[in-house]
Amino acid sequence: MGEYNRIEDLTLNLSSSGECNLTGILFGGTSTATSKVRTCVLNVSTPNNTDYINNVYGVNAGGTGGLTNSSFSFNCIKGSTINVNASGGGNVRGILVSGTNVMSTRDVNIFVNAPYTGSLGSYVGVETNDAGGTGSIQMRSTTVGAVRRPSIELWVSSDILQTTPANVTDPTYLASPGIQVGPGVDLVTKSAGGRPFSLFTYPTTIYYGLKGTISSGPAGYLWPGTQAVSAGVFPDPGLPAAYYRVQQPAILCGLNVSCTTGPDAETTTVQVYYTPKAGGAITPIAGFNAVLSGAGATSISYYNSTQNLGSGDRIHVGLTYSGNNSSNKTHDVTIQLDMF
Repeated sequence: MGEYNRIEDLTLNLSSSGECNLTGILFGGTSTATSKVRTCVLNVSTPNNTDYINNVYGVNAGGTGGLTNSSFSFNCIKGSTINVNASGGGNVRGILVSGTNVMSTRDVNIFVNAPYTGSLGSYVGVETNDAGGTGSIQMRSTTVGAVRRPSIELWVSSDILQTTPANVTDPTYLASPGIQVGPGVDLVTKSAGGRPFSLFTYPTTIYYGLKGTISSGPAGYLWPGTQAVSAGVFPDPGLPAAYYRVQQPAILCGLNVSCTTGPDAETTTVQVYYTPKAGGAITPIAGFNAVLSGAGATSISYYNSTQNLGSGDRIHVGLTYSGNNSSNKTHDVTIQLDMF
């Protein structure tokens, strides 16, 4: 795309008969802020050969340029479909943001097909991965889909993948670079590659509240909702662990733990676990572990990774603390899990 260009009502087909790297549309310079793709269909494909190492991108935003007041009204891609069908050992992307530019989409369908059996590559609908860690894509009314990997295959896939930036410092509206998920966005397999992303719609929230001083009750598992701490009763120390059942595939994307009084010289720890629908041991979810330590520790958040959850999986929230009835002062705890 050149500066101040527009293409509309086109079907664009790009394919290869051998091993090569393909890019369907390249946004260079500041074209994500000046040029537009409207009501187009883009098809990019390579042969079903597992020996090839092909880097295949439907769209590559490799330019520069920051967020402007008109980014959402502009929408560099709107009303279009991006289909990518490739196999082998390379990186396959529907959209890749490889530059420091900002792009926005509306009413777009992005689909990365499953590779041929035996492929070893990486297959992702939308990825942000620029060296400066500032590139961004903001999506509204957009469907992003990458086929879920069967257990017998070795390739990896996810709907979205925020490789950079590695951390989300403030998961609020337009506050962070990377992948911004807005109203009407559908992630088909509810997968984010274990990486963080930002929401500018209000997330689904699972809330837990403990009213009282923590050291009045036993360590154990929490039930969703709010309940008073009670010696020997709550939190619940028994097994099977208290749980919240996931009704539809979802992504666990955030944790916040707060209290009115910190633990003084002690620590209070919250760990999120899950049990797959198929059964098995309760498994701690990496990163979703919040430790309040010291009198001034009254709030802690974590948004730097994600966990895919399937229909029927169970979420557990465990609480442990150090000290005894007289030393741990943690009082009135609230725990919030953010889901997409």
